[in-house]
Amino acid sequence: MTLTELDQLLLDWQRKLELASQNLLDLQNLPTYQRLAGEGGFTKAPLTGATAKAVEPALKAMDDLFQHFALLAQTIERALFLRRQINTIWGTDPRIDNIVQILTQKSVQLSVVSLPLSQRGLLSEAEQGYYVTPSSLLAAMQSAFDLARDQVLAVDHAWATLEAKLLDATSAIQELEAEGATLDAAKTTLSALQDRILSDPLGVQEEFETTVAPLIDQARQRLNEEKHRQQTLEAELALARQQLQNLQAMVHQATSLGAETAEKIQEPPEPLPEVNLTALEQWLSRLETKCAEGAIGPTQVGLRNWRRQVEQAMTTTQMTLAAHTQVLQHRQELRGRLEALQAKALARGVAEDITLVQAAAQAHQLLYSRPTDLKQAADWVSRYERWLNQGC
Repeated sequence: MTLTELDQLLLDWQRKLELASQNLLDLQNLPTYQRLAGEGGFTKAPLTGATAKAVEPALKAMDDLFQHFALLAQTIERALFLRRQINTIWGTDPRIDNIVQILTQKSVQLSVVSLPLSQRGLLSEAEQGYYVTPSSLLAAMQSAFDLARDQVLAVDHAWATLEAKLLDATSAIQELEAEGATLDAAKTTLSALQDRILSDPLGVQEEFETTVAPLIDQARQRLNEEKHRQQTLEAELALARQQLQNLQAMVHQATSLGAETAEKIQEPPEPLPEVNLTALEQWLSRLETKCAEGAIGPTQVGLRNWRRQVEQAMTTTQMTLAAHTQVLQHRQELRGRLEALQAKALARGVAEDITLVQAAAQAHQLLYSRPTDLKQAADWVSRYERWLNQGC
């Protein structure tokens, strides 16, 4: 390695030490770290549970970091000390190799281990040092720093957000209970969690996310589903109200038409069977009241039964309307048919034929009298047509 390359390597190590020192100090100066470690005038936080389990290794890692940083700094300083002794005017200096060895070989003694007698030879030392390279030590320090940083920041975030999060949860529970939800288990757990924020923020956060938050979410989802069912049922009841109004109009129309056919047609179709609109109206009103009281299930069952009754009544009413409309239309069709046949007879010059005149008179009398015998009227119209086609 040339002297220029060596100087660059030393410069790189100095920069790494500066960065490591700054980041270690920044982490150490965090108020959360000082509360956890009992430094900077803070009383050491009485940690328990998941937080103690996570933080104790992090604090141990920080202690090791400062010790290892000191060892690494001493090692780099030893290399710098040798570099300052090299005079380039004398050419190659064997101390360059010493410096390279310090920077790249196992030159940092981490610990001293006592060897049991069973592992010693005659000339073995009773103690053996454990050495690592500066690079491997720095890599281990990076891992330790990541562990300590992540755990300290996790506690920092938990302490910063938990109180507000638990207050929000308390408000949410109160709002949901006001809407009818039952959240006794969530309230009990939440109360216990509030007492543990200082000593076990990580445990509180985990328990909140896995226990309290799901209970609140489930209650909110159930209420939303109930609201949706309520809204859907209200819409169905509104449609049912419209359906009842349609039935009322149809019944009125069928009743009026039935009276008309009874007056105009002999042997009219069967009149509309009685439809108890009052009972259906009262039944629907009771269902609307139950829905407003929140009895969704019973109301849905009752509404299905009510619809069956209304649909049956509508089918019967529609059939009655069709039957009564048909006979009136048949009478009107016979009238039109007779007029068309008379016009045809007139065009042929046989309108005055006595047979046709008598047939037309009979048909006309039947079709324009009340009640009309449709069977006889149709028979006389058919006779008129047959005689006309036969040329009288």
